[in-house]
Amino acid sequence: MIDVKQLLTTDKLWDYKGGVFPKYNKEQSRQLPIQPYWIPPVVRIPVRQHIGQSGHINVTEGERVLKGQLLTEPTHGMAVPVHAPTSGIIESISQGAANHPSGLSELTLTIRSDGNDEWRPRQPYANADELSNDDLLQLIRYAGISGMGGAGFPTEIKLTPVADIKLLLMNGAECEPYISADDTLMQAHANEVVQGILLMARLLDHPVVVIAIEDDKPEAIEAMTQATADYDQIRVRSIPAKYPSGGERQLIQIITGEEVPHSGIPADLGIVVQNVGTAHAVARAVYHDEPLISRVVTLTGQRVLKPANHWVLLGTPIEDLLHHHGLDELSQVIVGGPMMGYQLPKLSGPVIKTTNCLIVPGQNELSSPDNQVPCIRCGSCADACPVNLLPQQLHWYALAEDHEKLSEHNLNDCIECGACAYVCPSEIPLVLEYRQAKAAIRASKQEQLKSERAKQRFESRNLRLEQEKIARAEKHQQAAQARLKAMAEREQQASAPAATDDKKSAVAAALARAKAKKAGAVSAPPKTVVDESGQTIPDNRDVAAQREARKAEARARKAQKAAQAVQDSGATPTELPADSAQQSADVPAADNKAARVAAAVARAKAKRQAQQTQADDSVEQPAANLTEQVTGKPAADDKAARVAAAVAHAKAKRQAQQTQAGDSVEQPVANLTEQVTDKPAADDKAARVAAAVARAKAKRQAQQAENQRSPDATPRSKDQSDS
Repeated sequence: MIDVKQLLTTDKLWDYKGGVFPKYNKEQSRQLPIQPYWIPPVVRIPVRQHIGQSGHINVTEGERVLKGQLLTEPTHGMAVPVHAPTSGIIESISQGAANHPSGLSELTLTIRSDGNDEWRPRQPYANADELSNDDLLQLIRYAGISGMGGAGFPTEIKLTPVADIKLLLMNGAECEPYISADDTLMQAHANEVVQGILLMARLLDHPVVVIAIEDDKPEAIEAMTQATADYDQIRVRSIPAKYPSGGERQLIQIITGEEVPHSGIPADLGIVVQNVGTAHAVARAVYHDEPLISRVVTLTGQRVLKPANHWVLLGTPIEDLLHHHGLDELSQVIVGGPMMGYQLPKLSGPVIKTTNCLIVPGQNELSSPDNQVPCIRCGSCADACPVNLLPQQLHWYALAEDHEKLSEHNLNDCIECGACAYVCPSEIPLVLEYRQAKAAIRASKQEQLKSERAKQRFESRNLRLEQEKIARAEKHQQAAQARLKAMAEREQQASAPAATDDKKSAVAAALARAKAKKAGAVSAPPKTVVDESGQTIPDNRDVAAQREARKAEARARKAQKAAQAVQDSGATPTELPADSAQQSADVPAADNKAARVAAAVARAKAKRQAQQTQADDSVEQPAANLTEQVTGKPAADDKAARVAAAVAHAKAKRQAQQTQAGDSVEQPVANLTEQVTDKPAADDKAARVAAAVARAKAKRQAQQAENQRSPDATPRSKDQSDS
C-alpha cells in the first residue's frame, strides 16, 4: 500500500534487481539552447504513430492544408489523430516507408510544403478552469497527444483510469545513453511542463505528484524544483543513474517499493506514469491550441560534428534531416538509444511522435551483430535482467521458434531494455531476437484468431442451415397433419347419417350444386320436394320442362328448314296428313306450319321408297320372259338382255310410282304451301304445268311397258287406258 505522506516527507528510495551502468555520453548534446525546427520541402505523416488504431482520413489528394489542421478523425477509443506540421498541398495518400525496425511500409500522407508555415485559426485558453474535465479530455485527444517517452500509449486513456489514483509519477529519468531530449526540455521549458502536470493531476482528481529525475541531470533537477516550489502536492525526487531506471515498472519500484503484478498495470496500484515531454505537449495544446506536430529530438554520434537537441516537425524524412545537418553517405542510423534503439532499414522513414534520438555512430562506436559468437552459458544476462527473466533460455527458444515455451518463460514481460545484450560477452543481439519472437507470436495469435472466427462462422452457418432444415420439416409435417385431419373430417361427415332433415337437405343441395357446376350448368341451388316416405329429393320438374322446351325448339327449327325447302322447290301442298296435324298440335298454331310441311315431305319419301321395292319384285319375272321372247334365246343364257330388261322395267315402274305419288301429294302440298306462304295455289302456274307434264310422261311410259309385257294382245282403246 502506497504511503502518500512518506512520498512527500522522506527521501527513502528502493532498488530493483539487475540493471547496468553504461557510459552515458550525454554531455555532447545537452547544451542549450534547443535548435529551432527546419521546414523540409516534403513531410510524410504516417496515419498511425502510437499503440492503438489509426483514425479516418478526412483530406484528399490535391487539397491544401494549413499548419495544425486535422488530417485524420479519431473514430475508435484507441485512435489518436495526426495533424499537418506545416502548410502545403496533399501530394499523395499511399504506402510509404515506416519508422520501424521491420522496414515495412504503412499508409502515409505526403504533404508538399509551400514554405509559408501558415497556421489554421487557433483558439487558446488562457484559463483552463473554463474547461470541464470532459472538454479537457477531448481537447487532449484531438490534439493527437500520446506518450512521448515509450511506446506511445494514448494519453487520454491513461488520464481516465477506472481505479482511484493516488500517485501521478512523472518520468524524467531518461536513463538511455546518448539521449538528452527530456533533460534540455525540462531546463528550457520547466514552467510549461509543470502546467501540463497540473492539468493531468486535475483530471486524476489531484493525486500526489512525484517528478523522478536521475542524479546525472543537475540542471534539470534545479529547474523543475524552482518551477514546483509553490505546489505542496508536487515533489521532485533525484534517483540514482542506473539503467534502466526509466522503465515504468522499475521507476515505480524505486519510488514506492511496490512491484506491479505480472499481468497487471500501474493503475492496479493506484499509480499513473507519464513522461515530462507528454506534460509539455498537454500544456501547449490547452494554452496555445497547438496540437502535437513537433518534438525535441537528440541528434548525436561520432559522425555528427555538432551534437545538439532540435525541434523537429513530425513527418520530416530522417534522410533529409541528416542531409540538412551536413551528414551524407550514411550507412547506419540508430533510432533511439544504443540500448533499446534499432537500426533504421530505410532512411526515408519519417520522424514520428516517439522518435527522441537519432544516433549516427562512427566506426566501432557501437557493437555490431556481425561480431557475435555462440553462447557460452555464462549467466551474465540473467544477472542483468531487471524483470527477473532467463534471457539465455529465451534465446534458445527464440532460435527454435518454440512459441509455447517462450510464453511459459514470460517473454511478454521483457521490456527490451537491452541490458542482457549489453553484458553478453558473445555479443549476441538478444533484444533483436526477442522482438522478432514477439512479432512471430503476435502473427500466430492473429492467424489463430482468424481461424477461430472462421470456425465460428462455419459452425454458425451449419447451425443456421440445420435449424432451417428442421423448421421446413416441421412445417411440412404440420401441413400433412392438417391435410389428414381435413380428410378424416370429410370422411366422417360423409359416412355419418344425417341427424335432421335440414342436414339431408343441405347435403342434397351441395351434391346438386357440385353436379351442376361440373356440367357447366347454372350454380343456383336446386329445388327440393318431400316424397311420400318423407325423404327430401330434388325437384326435377323444371329440368323436364326445360328439356321439353329444347325439344320443341329443335322440332320447330327442322320444320322451318323443311318449309323453306318446299318454298324453294315451288310445290303446293293441299292438305296436311293426320300425323303431321297431330304432331303440330303439340306446338302453337303460329309455329305449326313448318312442322306440318316437314311431316308431309317425310311421309311422301317413305311411301315412294316402299313402292319402288314392290315394283322391283313384280317386274323381275315378266322382264325375264320378255327378254326370252324378243331374243329367241333362253333367259338363263342371255344375262345381258335380262339385265337390260330389268333395268328398263325398273325405270318405268319407278316413274309410274313417282307420277302416282305426285298425284296424291299434289293437292295437300298445294294447300300447305298456301298456308305457309299465304299465296293461292291457283296462281302457281309453273307448278301445275310441271305436274301435268309429269303425269303425261308417266302415263305414256306405263302404256309402253304394258305393251311390252303382252305383245300379242289387242291394243286397248283410249277409254280403257284412261280408266
